[in-house]
Amino acid sequence: MKINIVGDRYYKLEDAPWFSAFFHIVNSCQDLGHKVIVDSSIQIPGSALPFVRGQHPDPDISIYNHSHIYALNNPVAGSPLFWKPTGPSSKYFTIDPIGYACHSSISYDKPDFESTETDSFFETEVQTLIQQKSNKWTGLHWYEKDCEKIAFTPIPRDHILVLGQMPGDETVTKFSFGNHWTKLVSIVEYLIEHTSETIVVKLHPYLKERSSKENWDTTYYRNILTWQKNGVTVVYDFTSIHDILPKTKVAILENSTAGVECLLYDVPIISYGYPEYHWITYNLNHLMRLNHALSTVENWWSKELSRAWLTWYCTEYACSDYETTLKRIRNLL
Repeated sequence: MKINIVGDRYYKLEDAPWFSAFFHIVNSCQDLGHKVIVDSSIQIPGSALPFVRGQHPDPDISIYNHSHIYALNNPVAGSPLFWKPTGPSSKYFTIDPIGYACHSSISYDKPDFESTETDSFFETEVQTLIQQKSNKWTGLHWYEKDCEKIAFTPIPRDHILVLGQMPGDETVTKFSFGNHWTKLVSIVEYLIEHTSETIVVKLHPYLKERSSKENWDTTYYRNILTWQKNGVTVVYDFTSIHDILPKTKVAILENSTAGVECLLYDVPIISYGYPEYHWITYNLNHLMRLNHALSTVENWWSKELSRAWLTWYCTEYACSDYETTLKRIRNLL
């Protein structure tokens, strides 16, 4: 097969999760006997990996980074595949024929995960991920520096956790139906009004830094102050989610990658988006059903199925090294 590695949308592969995934993909395709050409726009650190620059004029497959089938600016011929670094640690990435995260094939076609054996994975890999407090940014120098300089928030036990995403993130503005912040505010206000439970809201750690001062002051921080006056613990610093989840009873989220981290800790998830792991969550279609979801966790949540999905995702779907990439590429092609 003739394969183009395309630099259509995200082409600067300077951090470890991106260039290591790139090398695994190129190596796997070449070792399977495919003719690989890498777009000249793709920027990577120096490497001895031999590859040809340019494009096949009539490729069989075109592989894009951090994109999806509806966002191709300059589509290249050939069937598309999309790869994207993701959680539960920076060594993981996905390759999918539709896109990434919640807009991927495993959101629409139920995977055959239910009979997956989980003991070995949870006794080894999950324990390592927890002990190392891993996430998709682990090891990135800019993230590790930020973690060192930011104060951390004390977390109460036995809380309901509401997880926020970046309001401008594509997984909520386009994959979902927009205005993530409005939905988040509605959920927190509903909890304040209708429950007496302890509430923790964990916002994206870069929300304040990457927002304009006006947006932060007039929108986000105004809501935060209201929540805090009502007894809500709001985390908007770099407190690790690994310091939060051991104290969490149930998590509420839209399409966040943090859902994968919730599964490491056997935390039941109420999802109001359509994440790729919605097969093992309570799908909250209407806000007024939130109390029902909270009061019936034992009816809809299965620890066994939750663990089976995560094990399948990390060992059968996602890639984490050369061998898993080779297996995934072989299955896709």
